[in-house]
Amino acid sequence: MRAILKLGHDVKRNPRDYRNALDAKQMVLMFEKASLRTRLSFETGINTMGGNAIFVDQTTLRWASANRLPTWRAMWSAGLT
Repeated sequence: MRAILKLGHDVKRNPRDYRNALDAKQMVLMFEKASLRTRLSFETGINTMGGNAIFVDQTTLRWASANRLPTWRAMWSAGLT
């Protein structure tokens, strides 16, 4: 936990050192509850670090239903998604 907090502080203090940390990375954002402020914060951070944020609204996708999440997580872990 301390390592994560330390890294977060370093990113805040030295943003230029991390501006390419997510180059060529696609980050999918899925939130259980709708929150525009949270979504925009994550998208801004990812884009600032060189990545591409993709927001997926789970209310419009059938595969994100509660009964399919364990299957989706297993596929994600195995690198099949």
